[in-house]
Amino acid sequence: MRRRKWRLAASAAVCVTISACYCWQPDWLAPFTLVPAWCWLVPAIALTGYGISGRHKLWSVAVLTLWAVANPRAAAEVLKWKPDIVLLQESPSRRHLDRLSRELFEADGTSLWGGDTAILAKGHIQRHEADHSSHFVHATVVLPNDLSADVISVRLSPLIFRLDFWMRGFWIDHRNKRIRHRQQILEAMQPIRTTATPLIVGGDFNAPPGDAALAPLRERLYDTFRVAGIGWGSTGTNHYPLFRVDQIWVSRHFRAESVTAQKTIHSDHRMVLCDLIVE
Repeated sequence: MRRRKWRLAASAAVCVTISACYCWQPDWLAPFTLVPAWCWLVPAIALTGYGISGRHKLWSVAVLTLWAVANPRAAAEVLKWKPDIVLLQESPSRRHLDRLSRELFEADGTSLWGGDTAILAKGHIQRHEADHSSHFVHATVVLPNDLSADVISVRLSPLIFRLDFWMRGFWIDHRNKRIRHRQQILEAMQPIRTTATPLIVGGDFNAPPGDAALAPLRERLYDTFRVAGIGWGSTGTNHYPLFRVDQIWVSRHFRAESVTAQKTIHSDHRMVLCDLIVE
């Protein structure tokens, strides 16, 4: 009986701790929020399940209560969707990018290559930032219908793949990665933080959309999948999509009509497709 009480208490402690982590997101507890919140139901259910019996049953219920592409073939998978704007991460070479632009948009297409990231558009691209050593490219895109928007394609530094949570270095590395991601977002957003132009920011953030590192995005933008997502939106990895690290954020100049994550053939991530309506 006493053991059941301790398990229920442990389950409640897990619930409170994880809720606090997702609410306040201190950098030193960054590893907790890398996975979707529902993943933490597993240990909570395991602990609580042992306690469900007799008079403890009610208490138990209360406790329970872009897309990344790596090669030309992967990039070419966008052709069948006939998009107006394409954001690429781990971009193919400039030569392959120009070829893809012609295949997508014929004479109407332009592209901006930044080494690791790129933008293709049906219309004119005015370059603002395309440093080959940077983690983003930024351009003003003017479509044939005269729609003009600032567009940023990003790929934040890769996630840390280590599971030795009992080591101090595990927590330090994840905290530093959170801080680095926040700095990269601030760098990408800095040129347009005070402008009132329509804005589209998308790519591989290597962090879930609710992560504290992405807070600067939420000052002006909203996560399109949260508003108009259809189906299972996680994108990493392509065959086992558990993490929604590939996202599209837009300003209130746009209304998201539908957002889906499509399985790819040649990429290790799923492709994010977003239909936007100009308000």
